[in-house]
Amino acid sequence: MKKTLLILLFSCLVLVTKAQNDEWQFGIGFGSVQEIAVRNQQHPLYEVAQTVGESNANYVYSAVGPIKVGYRSHENKNFLLGADFSYTNNGVQTKSSSGKISNSNFYHYTLMASTSYKYIDNPNLVVYSGVDFGVCYMTAKNQETERKINTLTAAYQLNFVGIRYGQKLGGFAELGMGFNGFLSGGIFYRVF
Repeated sequence: MKKTLLILLFSCLVLVTKAQNDEWQFGIGFGSVQEIAVRNQQHPLYEVAQTVGESNANYVYSAVGPIKVGYRSHENKNFLLGADFSYTNNGVQTKSSSGKISNSNFYHYTLMASTSYKYIDNPNLVVYSGVDFGVCYMTAKNQETERKINTLTAAYQLNFVGIRYGQKLGGFAELGMGFNGFLSGGIFYRVF
């Protein structure tokens, strides 16, 4: 599984290097909390957090991320191509009716290729929509039982609308759904 992730990462780096032209940008940002699958107890690895035989347990949730770094290349007047890596950590504290406390964490390491169509492409303002797709390595661990589960799954992000403002250094915001959350934003640096 680690070989697959390394091959995918290397492939994205080769793609990014080949896609370079006269205008590209590097960005770092944060997404909105996307812990819905964990809160609804529908996460594919949720069994790690469950206490055997407890139906009346109380759950407390926390989240960090997604935190993402990415690269974009302005391919022409209408298209942006690039890649993103993001990290998310969702935590669950389970308190049983007997008072026993169990802590579990769900880690997501996501690598996605990014494609965007630009509606407006001015020197200071870019408005776009896009689709990101790739893979997510998920691992879940219960701190008390030391139980750990890993899996690899397909990842996506649909960006309904995104805005980048600034010429050399600027900010961006995106509204969408998927592995980077409902709302994400950050800063970018553009090289001409």
